[in-house]
Amino acid sequence: MPSPSAPNPPSLTSLLSALTAAGIEFVLVGGLAAVAQGAPLATLDVDIVPRRDPENVDRLFALLGTLHARYRGRQSTPVPLSRGALGGPGHSLLVTDLGPLDCSEPSRVEGTTRRCKPTPSTSRSRGAA
Repeated sequence: MPSPSAPNPPSLTSLLSALTAAGIEFVLVGGLAAVAQGAPLATLDVDIVPRRDPENVDRLFALLGTLHARYRGRQSTPVPLSRGALGGPGHSLLVTDLGPLDCSEPSRVEGTTRRCKPTPSTSRSRGAA
C-alpha cells in the first residue's frame, strides 16, 4: 500500500483530456490507442502525432508551457517554445505535470503523409453508420 505522503501517479486520461480541451488536433497512437480499442495492456505514456500546422503547434506549446513540459531524461530542461522544437523531424519524449507525452512526426512514404482510415469500430463509436 502506498504511503499517504506519496504523490498520486499521473493520469494519462487527464493528459489526453487536457490535449482535447486545448483544441489540439492529433492522432492517438501507441499503447493508449490500443487500450482505447480494447487491448488488455498497460501503458505508461500518451503517444500522439500532432497536426503540424502553425496554429495547432502554437496551441500545443501553450499547453506544454502550462503543464511544465520537460524533456524526458533531461527533466531540468524545459521544452523551448519554438515551432522548430516539435515541428521538425523525429519525435520528442516529454514529461509533463500530468504524465509522460511522446510527440511523433507523421510517417512519410515517398514524400506523402500516410493517412489513417477509421476502422469500423471507431466509426461506430463516433455514431457513424
